Amino acid sequence: MINSSTDLANDEGGIFASDIEQVMVAAGSAAAVATRARSYCLRLSPWLYSTLASAVPSLPEYVGSSDLAGIAEQYAEICGSGTSDAISGTAFRTTLGGREGRVFQWCLRDQSGRGLGVLALSYSEEGWNDVAETEACQWLCRSAEIMLESSYAKIFLEIDHLALQKRALQLLEISETDRLTGLMNAVAFEEKVRERLADRRGPAALMLLDIDHFKSINDLFGHQFGDDYLKCVSRALKHNLPDTAITGRIGGDEFAIFVELPTRGRAYIDTLMSRLRASVLRATAPLGKPEIGRVSLGASLYPQHSEDFRTLFELADASLYATKRSGRSAQTLFDPDVHDRFNTREMSRQLAQAIARDEIKSWFQPIVRLSDSEVVGYEVLARWHHPERGLMTPDAFDSVLKDYRLAERMTQRIVAKALKAYRKVAASGEGRLPTLSINLTSFDLRNPEVVFDLQNALSDHGFAWSNLIIEVTENTMLGAPDGQIFRTLHELRARGARVALDDFGTGYGGLQHLSGWPIDILKIDRSFVARLQNGPTDAAVVEAIVAIAERAGFATVAEGIETEAQRDLLIEIGCGQGQGYLFGKPVSAEVLIEQSIAPGPSWDYPESGPPSATS
Repeated sequence: MINSSTDLANDEGGIFASDIEQVMVAAGSAAAVATRARSYCLRLSPWLYSTLASAVPSLPEYVGSSDLAGIAEQYAEICGSGTSDAISGTAFRTTLGGREGRVFQWCLRDQSGRGLGVLALSYSEEGWNDVAETEACQWLCRSAEIMLESSYAKIFLEIDHLALQKRALQLLEISETDRLTGLMNAVAFEEKVRERLADRRGPAALMLLDIDHFKSINDLFGHQFGDDYLKCVSRALKHNLPDTAITGRIGGDEFAIFVELPTRGRAYIDTLMSRLRASVLRATAPLGKPEIGRVSLGASLYPQHSEDFRTLFELADASLYATKRSGRSAQTLFDPDVHDRFNTREMSRQLAQAIARDEIKSWFQPIVRLSDSEVVGYEVLARWHHPERGLMTPDAFDSVLKDYRLAERMTQRIVAKALKAYRKVAASGEGRLPTLSINLTSFDLRNPEVVFDLQNALSDHGFAWSNLIIEVTENTMLGAPDGQIFRTLHELRARGARVALDDFGTGYGGLQHLSGWPIDILKIDRSFVARLQNGPTDAAVVEAIVAIAERAGFATVAEGIETEAQRDLLIEIGCGQGQGYLFGKPVSAEVLIEQSIAPGPSWDYPESGPPSATS
């Protein structure tokens, strides 16, 4: 497990080299001192030297007398190869420095028999005694073997330990790094920021940066381009942030930055966020796409807004959400008086309480036949009667509906209240019963039990499946045609409900979902209706949607009709139904019941007759 990298050498200034050298000196000099040797030389075997030297470049080739080095080297080659021990432990006559003498050589071996090196001792001819000196040398050489073996074994262990430490650091770095951008990943970012917060160094800011419309850009230009785009953004952030900043990629198109602030932090953070936006725009310009390079930012301050990472993150996220709601490509610093409604955790807590306190209500907006403005149905809309902020539409709290538990509870409460109110409406009229359109989220449709829950609710209120319309957005249909959402819609339609594709033309789905998916109605988004009179191009878009629907056998409903001119153009184009302020604003269940009791409405019931009016 020896690592040949020089990184392992001498982190402590030559510790390995000095260790082995000291042992070599001690082993050789001990023999020399304990005998009447004139000089000594200890030379490592080639395999041991090359192995240790690859990790410890400063390791000496030998210690002791240079006169004996050549002799020891030749013998070390023989001993290291294991081919001969014939002359180990013997002395031979030679001439050293012009003087006749004896050289005693010993092949140092470890317990397995591998040659570790050679210890050579030189003597004058008159100072040599065969029996006494040989015996003394042999004992001392065996001691040298023990010292050398224990020393190199220790060094091997230390080198292996350092190699494992280095590998562990490499693996830790890999585990903390986003592979695409080289920034920290979400887990590492949070850990580092928590450590920095624990140090309480001084004021700081937590910023969240989101790439505007990244998903649509990724879909339009491809995933490889999307990866290059992300790399450009990450490089721009690195080059324009101080060295002490902590930067991470925490989501597909979302980055997080923790930066320390000077005393006047407000002005600094505003300037820094503006600089980051400008730098990203410049950095992405070479990619050659004018649609890219725009980012949104939100920030919170430490310790002004909070001293806790989780809270700082949530407040920065609320600020980012506020930026997106205001039109994107901007920056927002958290203001509790303005942005608390975007705080996901706080809004989730309040919404859960609102559901329990019955503050979530069902409101109704009429859907009419455009040719005669007769009401043919109602869309159920959620309204939150907030004790402090008044009546709130879902746009004001849709961020918390990403929590599937809250989303499903909301749907259940809205559907139950709508059916309860509609039963009273149905009991007071005559003629055909208008349809009831309810919006289901992707969470609802992924729940295999939602069909049975709806069946129970309809049965409790005597409501027929044929009078129910399920509205879903294009983005909800992004799943596979054999997935749970598809199966749920198919089952709902099989029971008699109709399916409306809401806000058609504004999502990431589109025409691909018109074929094969269980759809009965296309709802033309209000943005198309608002531009209807801008020119022939805008009118042509609506004409194309209506033509596609007609050829496919779908009904059409135009949303957001506010003027008679819009209505007349839609009738001319061939759109069958519509809704908007021209025909009626959303009203509460109480108002709808009052309107139904007044003279005028009459509708037909299913063959089973009108539902019971008891509540």
